[in-house]
Amino acid sequence: MKGIFYQNKRSIFLNSLLFLVAFSLPFSLAFNSLSIILFSLFCLSFFKVENIKTLLNYKQVYFYFILFYLFQIFSYSYSYDKNLALDNLIKNIVYLILPIAFVSVKMFLNKNSFNALFNGLLMSIILSLIKVYWHILRSIFTSTFELKYFLREGFVENGIFKIHVPYFSMLIVFLIVYVVKIEFLRNKNWNLVLKTSILLLLIVSLFLLSGLMSVFLFVLFCIYLVFKNPCNRSLKIKLFIIIFSIITATFIFIKNMEKLEGVRGAENIFFRVQNLMNSDSYVRIENWKSVTEVISENFFFGVGVDGGITELLKKREPLTEPFVNKHNAHNTLLETMLRYGFFGLVIFCLIIFHLISISIKTMNYYFSWFLIIFLLSSLTESYLQRQIGLIFFVFFSLFFYTANITKITKKLVHK
Repeated sequence: MKGIFYQNKRSIFLNSLLFLVAFSLPFSLAFNSLSIILFSLFCLSFFKVENIKTLLNYKQVYFYFILFYLFQIFSYSYSYDKNLALDNLIKNIVYLILPIAFVSVKMFLNKNSFNALFNGLLMSIILSLIKVYWHILRSIFTSTFELKYFLREGFVENGIFKIHVPYFSMLIVFLIVYVVKIEFLRNKNWNLVLKTSILLLLIVSLFLLSGLMSVFLFVLFCIYLVFKNPCNRSLKIKLFIIIFSIITATFIFIKNMEKLEGVRGAENIFFRVQNLMNSDSYVRIENWKSVTEVISENFFFGVGVDGGITELLKKREPLTEPFVNKHNAHNTLLETMLRYGFFGLVIFCLIIFHLISISIKTMNYYFSWFLIIFLLSSLTESYLQRQIGLIFFVFFSLFFYTANITKITKKLVHK
């Protein structure tokens, strides 16, 4: 009886820490870092010698996370900016610590752990959105309202803590996927009211943030819901045709309508789509050209963990946006190869391979959509270069992987 009580107490504390890490994710770097430290220290207290075999097993993703970090340490030796390289190594130490932490508590992860993690992130995002809308409402009544409060950078500036727009948008899409599936209350009517309210808040906010990739992911998810619906095939085809027709008509209308004017910090989604469709040169494509040039000169080992901004600037035209703002690769795979070369990219791809492999074996809805959202979003952003993107990927991927591979192991044992 005492052992069961101790185990329950341990699980409750673990779930509380999972909630705290997820809750702190959209907030300050210090708060999130402290949460990660507390979580890791708690998990490491349960580390056993036999766990070393799991960590060193090349068939497990933990091994490649650790190997990826060791390669980053190696890349420090040829990095140009040693101070920046050291800062990045300190930030990226989660590649080393979190695999050890999750291996230590893999047997304690359960449905309650899953709910704690998601509810923590959901609560922090909702609180941030409520803060934004409260500010907008108050500005209307005090006659200080500006259009930019509703859109993009102006929108996130009025939250609890400012988050880079693409990251905020990605988290919102991820939560939409979660809210659609989860049941908050036992009462069906109240549950429907709560879910609908949260979904409306998230979806409206997503479009106001004007993240093109995130909106694309949301549309992709809607199409998925249509095909997963138990209605007959002919109805699904009709719904798909309707959705496709609406999207096509919208793009044609936006492209041919009178040129929209964008206010700094208030670029709505229509302005961004029109600007993208009518522009002769896409900023990211121009940026990628300079990145690929530097990669070609540092193919096998990359430029180092500092990111090679000095080399990138040499390949860019002065006064262009990538030059002035010192853009990184704005693509996770290109960023990885830029920093760590071909060998580093291979290690990172092995991480992705193991994650995808387990998600396919388990057919886990949340794990699969986590990977879809992150990987597609990573086509236009280097998400691993900021704390929020780094922790989102490393922490959530290890959580999903550990929880699902533990399920597979238990099934094999019981056969």
